[in-house]
Amino acid sequence: MSITGALDSVGSPASIFKFAGGQKYGCFDANNTPIICDPSIDPATPGTLFNFTKCENIILSNIEGDGNNSNMIIGGSNNGGVPNGLGDSINDIQVAASGLRIDGYNKNFNVSDCNFNHFCLDGITINGEIAVDTISGTVFPNFLTKDQSAGLAYNLFQNIDCNNNSRIGISISAGKYIKLLECDILNTGQDSAVGGKILANAPATGIDIEPNGYLPPNAPLDGCSQIVIEECNVKYSYAHALTILSIIHPSNPNADFVSQWITSKNSYYADYDDISLQIAWSPGTQATVESNGLNVTFEGDTIVGSFWRGVIRIAP
Repeated sequence: MSITGALDSVGSPASIFKFAGGQKYGCFDANNTPIICDPSIDPATPGTLFNFTKCENIILSNIEGDGNNSNMIIGGSNNGGVPNGLGDSINDIQVAASGLRIDGYNKNFNVSDCNFNHFCLDGITINGEIAVDTISGTVFPNFLTKDQSAGLAYNLFQNIDCNNNSRIGISISAGKYIKLLECDILNTGQDSAVGGKILANAPATGIDIEPNGYLPPNAPLDGCSQIVIEECNVKYSYAHALTILSIIHPSNPNADFVSQWITSKNSYYADYDDISLQIAWSPGTQATVESNGLNVTFEGDTIVGSFWRGVIRIAP
C-alpha cells in the first residue's frame, strides 16, 4: 500500500494533517488542577495520526503531521504517579499520541520526505509485543522486520523531520533492520502547553532505542537490532540526544532483551544541557554486555556534550 501526499512549489509536503487544539491529554477529574490518577482509568488523548499493525509493503511519503501539542490541555499522569524525573511540574504521561506508530508485527516499510512534529508523545513510535501461537503455545517477539531474501535490506526512514515532540523524536522499542537516513530530530520536550506546562515526558530524548519489556523464558532474543542512523541531526532535546538501553532478563543474565548491532554514521548529536549520549544497561557490567552482543559503533559522527555511561567503541 502506498500513501503519497502532494508537494508545494518548493518541494515540501503540501498534504498537512494538523490536530485541533484544545483537546485533553492525560488524566482528569472534576478539579481544575491536573492530578495523579489510577492508571486503570482511561486517559484522554488526541490520538495517533497513522497507526500500522500487521501490515506489509507500506510506502508513506510527502506527508506532514502536526500534533499541535502546545495547544493541548495537559492532565495528570497515567503512569502510576511515577514522576518523570526531569524536574518538571507535570507528571509522566505515557499515552499513545504519535505522528506515526508501527505496532507489533509489520514488514517492509519505506517512509520518506515526511514531517511528524509537535506530537504529545513521539514523532515516530516503532513498538513491539509478545505474541503466543494459539496452537503450539510458542512465545515469539512480534515487531517490525524486513525481508532479507535478496540480501541485507532495511526498513527505510529517509528525510524525516521529527521536531518538538514531547517524549521522543523517534522511538524504537522493538524492531530489526531499521535505517534512519538524513533525518532531523530537534527540540524534543522543549514545547510548553496551555498554562505554561513543559511538555517533557520521560525520557525526553531525540532518538531512543530501548526494549519495552522483559521477554518470557525461552523466547527468541531479538530486541532492537540491526539499526543504522546515518547523516542525521539530533539536537536540543530536553534530556539526551541519543539513548540506547538493554534490559537483562531478571531470571537469566545471559538472556537479554537487548539493543545490539547499532551503527551511527556521519550524524550530529548535540544536547540542550550537557548530556548527548546515554548508552546503558540494567543491571550488568562491561563483560556482561559485550558477551550478550551490545555492539554500538560510531563512524564519522560529531558529538557535542558528553557520553554518560557505557562502553563505547569509536571506529577509525
